[in-house]
Amino acid sequence: MNTVVSKTGFSGEMANAAAWLTPAMEADWHWDLDGGAILWEDDTTVVMAEELALICERYHHEPPPPLSAIVSALAMLKGCRGPSIPPGPEKAPPHWPADLLKTPAAKHALLDLMFHQLEDPLPASGDTIAQLIRINWRPGVEDRLQRQNTRYTSRERIRVAISRVSPEQLRLRLETGVEGIVQAAPDLPKPEGYSPQTLMSALAQDPETAGLSLLTRDIMAALTLPQVMSLKEERATSGVSDLSNRGPIHRLLLSELAHDDDMLATRLALGEALYLQPEPPAHRPPGTQLLVLDSGLRLWGAARIFALSAALALRLKAKAGTSNEVWRAKGVYWEKVDLDSVEGVKNQLKVLETSYDLTGALANLPDYLPDHPDRAQDLVIVIHDATLHDPAFRKELATHLDACCPLHIVAVDAEGRLALHQYSRQGIKLLHQARLKLEKLLSLDQGNNRAGTRLRAMRSWPAVFGPAQLPFLLAPASPIVAALTLRHDSHQTTFGLTQSREIWYMRNFLTGARPMPIEPLRGKVLEFCMRQEPEKDLVAASWDQERAQVQAVVIPSPSGDEPPSFKSLVLEGVDSHPRACWVDGDCLVVLTSRTLRAVHLSSGAELPSLDLPPHLHHLGERHFYSGNAEPYTVHHCLVQGNSISLPAFGTTKVTRPVLAFHRKGQLGMWSVGVNGVIISPSGNHHMEGLSFPHRLSAAKASADGKKVWMRTQQGSCFTRDLETGQLSSNAADQGQWLFFVEKTAFAQFSMRTRFEAVGLTPGGEVALRTSRGRTAIVTLSNTWFRLEHKADAVVQDWRTFGEPEPTGHFCTVRIAEWPGGSRAFLDDRGILHLQASNPALAEVSIGLPANMMLPAWSSDGLLVGPAATMDCGRPVTGHAQAIERHIRRFVTETLT
Repeated sequence: MNTVVSKTGFSGEMANAAAWLTPAMEADWHWDLDGGAILWEDDTTVVMAEELALICERYHHEPPPPLSAIVSALAMLKGCRGPSIPPGPEKAPPHWPADLLKTPAAKHALLDLMFHQLEDPLPASGDTIAQLIRINWRPGVEDRLQRQNTRYTSRERIRVAISRVSPEQLRLRLETGVEGIVQAAPDLPKPEGYSPQTLMSALAQDPETAGLSLLTRDIMAALTLPQVMSLKEERATSGVSDLSNRGPIHRLLLSELAHDDDMLATRLALGEALYLQPEPPAHRPPGTQLLVLDSGLRLWGAARIFALSAALALRLKAKAGTSNEVWRAKGVYWEKVDLDSVEGVKNQLKVLETSYDLTGALANLPDYLPDHPDRAQDLVIVIHDATLHDPAFRKELATHLDACCPLHIVAVDAEGRLALHQYSRQGIKLLHQARLKLEKLLSLDQGNNRAGTRLRAMRSWPAVFGPAQLPFLLAPASPIVAALTLRHDSHQTTFGLTQSREIWYMRNFLTGARPMPIEPLRGKVLEFCMRQEPEKDLVAASWDQERAQVQAVVIPSPSGDEPPSFKSLVLEGVDSHPRACWVDGDCLVVLTSRTLRAVHLSSGAELPSLDLPPHLHHLGERHFYSGNAEPYTVHHCLVQGNSISLPAFGTTKVTRPVLAFHRKGQLGMWSVGVNGVIISPSGNHHMEGLSFPHRLSAAKASADGKKVWMRTQQGSCFTRDLETGQLSSNAADQGQWLFFVEKTAFAQFSMRTRFEAVGLTPGGEVALRTSRGRTAIVTLSNTWFRLEHKADAVVQDWRTFGEPEPTGHFCTVRIAEWPGGSRAFLDDRGILHLQASNPALAEVSIGLPANMMLPAWSSDGLLVGPAATMDCGRPVTGHAQAIERHIRRFVTETLT
C-alpha cells in the first residue's frame, strides 16, 4: 500500500488518513475554523465532522472514496453554488426527496452506489479516518501545500455518477439491502406468517377454540406417525464411502474371509474386523402429508372435536418444509380444508355432511391426490371408530387405495378413545391408542378447572398494570443523571432523568419514586430544564437521528397530590446533528448546521425558520459572534411572536471567542477565547489563558456558570473554576453539562432485577435465584416481607425467566411459566408478579428493593410496605398475613 510522509508526525495508514482529510490548495471546499464541519466555497455546510466520521466507520477496514468526490457529490445534492458548480438548468443536480438523505447510513449507501469502483491512490481504512476525525486533527497550510498533486475527480463524472442512481434504487437499498426487487416464491406451502406456535397461540386466545387447543396439545404428545421413505430411499442405490470396525455382517469386507475361522472369530470379537460403510443418503427432500377428514353423521357432536384435534396435531407436527394438503368429503366429491388459520378451523367445526361417512367418496379420492413419485408421501384418514369396522368402508378402501401411498388411519369416538392404525395389504395394524379427557372440553368456564383458566392467564398481563399508577414507590434501575424540583401549592415534585432516558418523579426526598407513563426519550438528550415563564413546568428534549426529529416533553407543575401530566411535541425534518438547543419563553429553539428552528411548547406549532448569515458563528446556547478581529460583535437569539431574530448584544475583547455564557445571579455575558482567556462582562476581570500552543476546539459551561470545561485541538481537557480561578487538567468531557443541575438526592434505595430463575418451596414460599447461583427466599418476618439468602433452602420446580418482552405499559417483563398455567413475571423495574392459573386466586406483586423490607400488593386491594415505598411516607402494615396466604395458595395451586 502506498504511503505518504506527513509533517504531522503520523506514519503508515494514519498518514494516509491525514492526507485523505486534507484538501488541496485549489480545492473548492475547506474545513471551518473550529474543524467541526466541511464548508463549500459559498460557506454552505456540506457535512459535519461527526457525520463524516459515521460515514467512514461504515466502510470499516475498506478505504472510502476520495474525500473530494464525497464532498462534491453532497454539495451537488444540497444545491450548492459557486465557480465550480455554475447555476443553470443544464447543470442542475437531479431532484432527491429531502427525507431520503437524512442519516449517515443513507449517505453511505448513496456514496457506495456511486463510487464503488473509485479508489484513492493513498488508501486508508474508514475506521482509521474516523479515529483521526474524532481526535480533532485538522490539516494545516503545510499539509494543504503537500497535497497539491492530489487526484482530481471531475464534476461531470460526479454528475454522471449521481444520474445513474435513482431515489427509488437508494430507498430499496436502505430498506432491503439489495438493489433489485426480490420476487415472492410462487405456491408457498404455508400462508405468510404461519407457524405452529402462532396457530396454537391464536386458538388458545379464542374462547370458542380454547378447549380444542388443549386437546390438540395432548394428542401432539401421544401421536407420532412412522417415518415414510421415498422411492429412492427404499431402493438404497448409494455406494460405499468408508471402512469402519462396526456394521452388519453382510457388509463385512471380503478380504476378512481370507483369515482362518479362529482368526476371523477373534477379529470379530475384538472389534478389529473391517466393514464397508454405505454412502450417506442425500438431503432428504420435503415430503407431502395428505389428511383426509370425515364430516358425516357419525362425526357429529363431541367426536368431531376429537377428530379435528387429531388432524391439527398431525398438521402441526409435520416437519418443516413438508407440503400439507387437507381434504374433506362432500357427498361423493372432495374439497380442500384450511387448517392454518382460526377461521378455517371454525369452518371445519361448522360443516355438517348428511352422508353417513366418507365411504361413498373413496372412489374419487385418488383423482385428488398429487403425483410426486420421487417425494415421500403419507396419507392419513381421520374417521369414526365405527367407520373403521364397517365392512363397506374396508371394501372400498381395499379397492381404491390399496396401491396408493402409505396409509394410516386415525379412529376416534365420542368417548374420547383415539387409535392410530397402519393399513397395508396384510391388514390393519394398531400402532398407538390413547384416551382423551372430555372434561377439558366441557368445563372450560368453571373456576376450578386449571386447563381452561391457563388459557385466560396467557392473554393477560399482571393485574397491577391496570391502575393508573403503581400502588407502591420504587427506585429507578438506571442511574439518575439530572434532577430538577418544581415547587407548587406548598408542595414540591422532583423529576429525574435516568441514564436510559426515562423520566421519574418523587414527592418526598425520603421516599421512592414513580416513572412517568411515557416512552423513554430516543437518541441524544438536548435539554432538561425548568421553565419559569409563562408557565412553571419541566421541558425535556432529545434528537432521534433515525427518525430525523427532535422530541420534546412538557410536564406542567402538578396540582396538589395529583400525578403529573405531560404533553409531547415533535419537530420533524431535523436530519443533521443539532448544535444547540434551549428554551426561550414559550418556544423550544434548535440550532442545526446553519438554521434556527423553533416550536411553540403550548400549541406545538412550528415558527418560520431562520438561516444564519455566512459571517455569523455559533458561540454557545443562544449566543453568536461576527467579525474577523477584535472587538468581536456578539449576537443574541431572540424569539418574539412568530419570528426569530439575531440582534447585536455587545462586544468582547478576547481572541476569537469560542463560548459565551451567563453566570447565575449576574448580569452580562462572560466570554472564553480560543486561547483559553476568560473575561467578565465588565472587562475588568479576566483569567489567564493556556500556554502556547494550546488552542481550544470546544468549551462548555455548567448550568450555574461556576465552571468552564475546555478541550484543546491536541485533545487535552481542562476545567476552570471561576470562583477560585483554579485550573484542573486531565478533566473528562463534561457532556452532562448540557443539562447539568446540582446533585439532588433521588430515591434513597435501589431495586434488584438480576434474577435468572424462580422456584417454589414445600413450605409455600417463593424463591429467586441470582445469576451467581445464590438462592433468596421471600419470607414473612414480624409483619414484614424480606428477601433472605438461604444456601440450604429446599426449592422445587425451578423455572427460568425468558427473554424480556414488551408489555405496552412502559416496561418489559421476563416470564417464567409452570405446566399448569401459573406464571411469574419479573418486571425490569424490580417487581415480581405472581399470577395463578386459577383466576379466582388473587394476584400478588412484590417489590424487590435491596437491603430493606419488601412492599407487596394483591389484586383484592391489600397493601403492605415500609415507609420509603409508601406515598404517605409512613409504614403500612396489617395486611401482611393476608398477602402471605395469597402467596401460599399460589404455590399450592402451582405444585398440585
